[in-house]
Amino acid sequence: MLCEESNTSNSHIFHIPKDYYRKMYFEIFDHVIMSMNNRFNSETMMLLNLFENFAIGKNNVTVQEITQFYNLTPKSDEKLENCFDEQKLQLHCKMFLEITNIRKMLVHA
Repeated sequence: MLCEESNTSNSHIFHIPKDYYRKMYFEIFDHVIMSMNNRFNSETMMLLNLFENFAIGKNNVTVQEITQFYNLTPKSDEKLENCFDEQKLQLHCKMFLEITNIRKMLVHA
């Protein structure tokens, strides 16, 4: 019999090693998942996911959401050349999706 050590007076007893190692596996797996989520769930990662979703046409990400990040919307006193051309960006995204569709390439997040 395998006993699990604990700070309490009542320890859980595993009757077969498989159960003991199964519990250990899921504890380790849970720690790995939590660590990965904490490490990669940042503002930067969310932004990259937004860009990716826009590029592959997923989750209805708009051009305005992309250009808003860069705060590059034309103001009355600014030249248009300093800003993203939203129409071109949308066109290029559609072209990219059409090309991948024609070539039967699977793009997904």
